[in-house]
Amino acid sequence: MFMDKLMLEQSIINIKRRLQVDEANQFDAKAHSLVQNSSLEIPEYCINKFLSSEIDLQSPGLRGVGRITDEIPRLGGYYRNTLKDLYKDEILELKKTLKELMYIGYLIHFFYCEEEVKATQYQDKYKLYQIWTMYLLGFNQNTFQEEILTLQKASKETMKKCNEQMQKLQFNGLNDSDEQVLERILFYYGTAAFALRRREMGFRF
Repeated sequence: MFMDKLMLEQSIINIKRRLQVDEANQFDAKAHSLVQNSSLEIPEYCINKFLSSEIDLQSPGLRGVGRITDEIPRLGGYYRNTLKDLYKDEILELKKTLKELMYIGYLIHFFYCEEEVKATQYQDKYKLYQIWTMYLLGFNQNTFQEEILTLQKASKETMKKCNEQMQKLQFNGLNDSDEQVLERILFYYGTAAFALRRREMGFRF
C-alpha cells in the first residue's frame, strides 16, 4: 500500500503556496524526488493505522495515539455520536482529508530537516509504528518553531476543507469551544506525521 498520489500531490501544492518562488521550486523538485526514488509503503502503513485508530468508535474514552492527556482528544471519541451515524464512504472521504494533513507534516520535515533523500531506517513497519507512537509521547514541537509555523500555514486550506466536510456531514454543536478542540485535533495530525518522518530517519530528539 503506497501513499495516495493524488492526496500527496495536493499536499505538495498546499505547501508550495506558502513558500517564496525559489523555495517553492526547490521544494517541488525535492518532493518529487522523494516520491520517485523512495518506497513509501512503510510510513504509509503507519499513517493508515494511526488514522484508523483516530476514527475508532469502539474504544472507550477520548485518549488518542501519542497523547498522555485528553487535551487533544481522539476524533472518534470526541465525535462518537456523529461518526457512528455516517456511511462508510462518508468516513472514508473524511479520512482522506485527514491523511492529506499528515502528508503535509511528513513533507515539511523532509524538506526543512533533511539534506537529501534517504531510505527509511526501519524495514519492519510494525516496529516503526510502535517506536513512532512512543516517540510522540515525548515529542517537543517547540524545538521546531519555524517548521511548525510553516506546517500551520500549509495546513490551512486542508483544515478548511475538513471543516466544510464536517459541516456537510452535520457535525452539530460546533460552538467556539468545540471549534478550538477540533482545530487542535486536526493540527495534531500534521505534527504527528512530522514526527513520524523524523523517527523514521533515526532521529531520537
